[in-house]
Amino acid sequence: MTRRFALALLLAAAACHRNHGDAYKVAQLAAHGAHACAAMVDGTVRCWGRQGDHARLEPVVVPGSNVAQVCGGDDFTCTRTRAGDVACLGQELHGASDLACGDRHACAVVGGAVQCWKAETSPATVPGTSGAKSIAAGGGTSGAVFGDGTAKCWGRGTRGQLGNGAFVDSDVPVPVLGLDVKSIAVGEEHACAVLRDETVACFGANDDGQLGDGTTEASAAPKKATGVNIASEIACGAHHTCVRLGDSTAWCWGKNDVHQSGIAADPDLLVPTRVIGLYEATGVAAGDDFTCARMQDGWLRCFGVNDWGQLGDGTTDLRNVPTPIKF
Repeated sequence: MTRRFALALLLAAAACHRNHGDAYKVAQLAAHGAHACAAMVDGTVRCWGRQGDHARLEPVVVPGSNVAQVCGGDDFTCTRTRAGDVACLGQELHGASDLACGDRHACAVVGGAVQCWKAETSPATVPGTSGAKSIAAGGGTSGAVFGDGTAKCWGRGTRGQLGNGAFVDSDVPVPVLGLDVKSIAVGEEHACAVLRDETVACFGANDDGQLGDGTTEASAAPKKATGVNIASEIACGAHHTCVRLGDSTAWCWGKNDVHQSGIAADPDLLVPTRVIGLYEATGVAAGDDFTCARMQDGWLRCFGVNDWGQLGDGTTDLRNVPTPIKF
């Protein structure tokens, strides 16, 4: 065997190993209800947890290629490719820069404005969303962030989750009061935003402390989460909230009856509390009663309820500490 041929074999083996590894590294993570999905570095999509009446205990490859972003609702999954093509609820859009899913609806930023739709409707531009940079959705509520740092929300609002000071629904976007917003996340009945000063403000339902202000009082106006600084990313579950900080740690608060906030003790957490075992987090996502974090090496750790396999570890065992997913 010549030296040149041997070198070629080594390079080919390295390339195969690298490409195989990319299939198991997460680029983007999404969770909703009792299931989760990940867009992988190689552009494929893997999902786990509840699928109709079936439980997927480990991640499985689902249709999609060249995918940059994935999101899920109650009974559906949507994807956006690196070219901006969206496939969701029987609809196809092109030129999308962001994508989000609520319980039964989806929204995308297309051409600098938000379009939303349900399974039985076609995408329609939401009035007052021109200039939108990003979109979030949860429950029956949606929220958009604009280039000037303002945010607007619309949909269900009876628990104050629109952040406009009122406890009423709104079919049209209303401004969130007094925030300079970097990003926003929407839960079942509450929402939280990472602000440009790297703090966090939340609004809406607060029965389980999901606003993180030390109380259980609902608020229709944004309230600062206690002690959060250098926030980079926010995720809202049904009744809990988690944030990833700039130092790669993760902190959670709110409902913790099945350890979805990452603390082994059962009581709800009224203020942000550090999740032990997540020291190199680069992403975070929250389902109804579970949380997953992407680590620096591209792998995942999840915790909380697991009755539908939503932790992806091959079991249905509840986990009270971050547990590696089984790819």
